Amino acid sequence: MKFFPWLQSRAAKNEKRDALEVQGNGFNLAAIWNFLDGGAQNNESGEPVNDFTALSIATVFTACRVLADGVATLPCRVYKQTPNGKQEDIDAALSHLLQISPNDETSAYSFFETLVTHLNLRGNAYAEIQRNAAGDPTALWNLDPRKTEPVRLGVNSDLAYKTSDGMLPGQTRIIAKENMLHVVLFSWDGIVGASPIAMLRQTLGLAIGQQKFSARLLRNNAVPAIALTTAQKVKPEDKQKMRQDWEEQQLGGNQRRIAILDGDMKVETLGLSAEDSELLASRSFSRCEIAAAFRVPASMVGDMTRLSNSNHEQQALSFVQDSLTPILKRIEVEFRRKLLPPSPIGKPNTSFIMFDLRERLRGDFESMMTGYATGKQWGFYSTNDVRKELGENPIGPVGDVYWTPVNMQNSELLLDTEPIQDQPIGQQPVEGDTGRQYLRLYRDAVGRLAARSADKRDLTTVMQIFEPLVASIAELGAERAKRNTRSPEWHYEPTKAIADYLQKLTERSATWKPEDLDSIAAQELQKVTRTLTLAAHRSVAEHVALKGLPNGA
Repeated sequence: MKFFPWLQSRAAKNEKRDALEVQGNGFNLAAIWNFLDGGAQNNESGEPVNDFTALSIATVFTACRVLADGVATLPCRVYKQTPNGKQEDIDAALSHLLQISPNDETSAYSFFETLVTHLNLRGNAYAEIQRNAAGDPTALWNLDPRKTEPVRLGVNSDLAYKTSDGMLPGQTRIIAKENMLHVVLFSWDGIVGASPIAMLRQTLGLAIGQQKFSARLLRNNAVPAIALTTAQKVKPEDKQKMRQDWEEQQLGGNQRRIAILDGDMKVETLGLSAEDSELLASRSFSRCEIAAAFRVPASMVGDMTRLSNSNHEQQALSFVQDSLTPILKRIEVEFRRKLLPPSPIGKPNTSFIMFDLRERLRGDFESMMTGYATGKQWGFYSTNDVRKELGENPIGPVGDVYWTPVNMQNSELLLDTEPIQDQPIGQQPVEGDTGRQYLRLYRDAVGRLAARSADKRDLTTVMQIFEPLVASIAELGAERAKRNTRSPEWHYEPTKAIADYLQKLTERSATWKPEDLDSIAAQELQKVTRTLTLAAHRSVAEHVALKGLPNGA
């Protein structure tokens, strides 16, 4: 019975040459590789090193689990490139395969866990792609790397894969390269990955030998804590009586009591020899070597000697960047090549596959809140963006508003009041306290300047007529702005804003006509009020930002 009932019968194809065989000289690297990869390996310790014996080493088992679980816990998402950036394609059929169930028998977690385990132990991870009639992936199946290998079907032919996984004994089948996901760890030729177990056979053999020797040492060389010695010859029955008396007097609730010895009897403390103790300590060195080979922090495989609260977060970040990221990149590239091929007309596929590392990169709660607060304050996070990152539901359209710090605009715009001054105001008079208090005074000033000829409406004349009035409006605006801050020491000097306004007022006055006094007065009062009020509020915002004060606005 076949394990893959969905496979259709294919025409048998004769394999003429192994993919690792050098063309033309008959030198077969596959034979050498089979000698190095798997099975009992020659090493100085004399211990057989293969996948199963390597996993019996606690450090190897833990390192493989840490890497496999680290990848399997990350969501593998399908994104599409849009003019506004990347966006997750939640409707893609491939999303279900990568996040829920790649086939009817395996969950996505188990699929990636198996894939990474094969990669760490054998240097190669294989997964067969099952497609429908349209060529779209419908299932992904893990294949045993011990039963699968790349081959070439004839001289100078394309690469394919031969596997006996899921077949009857002695039978194999050929899988086209387009239907095979092949993730390679470290490789000499870019096609077949080097087995870490084979490359580390000396180190792993030493670790297995140390492990066995330590177990035998503790089992066969049991050493008592103390010994009672005497120069006299003691009968066996007296030895038994002395041991019994000592245990009754010194064990249990009588520990640490004063002992009184007869004759020349002495107490000697026993323990392991220096050589045996050094051998047991050398196992810690082997643990660090194996952890380094798998690029896993020593603290994650049980070595806590250098772990502290101050460096724990940095080690977790280093694990993501140095251990997980290279493996994730290999998987992402291979999956994109085979599962998201380019379109037939040659254009690149705008979809891509990427693991979501945000969960792994999260810091402690205080750091996260500080980061989100900074993002919201500076305008690259909205309230709904933050709630989405925290797994909360959005609060509606009001949560999509992005803040803009008014004290961090373009420095040229901070001093440029022209855009506000030149806004079309309309003919309506200014409302509010400022309009009622100053409109009559402003109409009188405009009338006095408009009564002069156009060549006598220079800046000096404008300053004589308008400067006291404009300075009074500026003081009123400053008082209003000051109410919005709790800093009594804030001081505002409106000289520059007043000078800019009077300069623009001089230019506009050249076209004034006496018959338009009401309209001109209303427009100019509205311009000066908005200009000077905005300048005062900008000064307040800068003061609050620099001093770190709460804004009462």
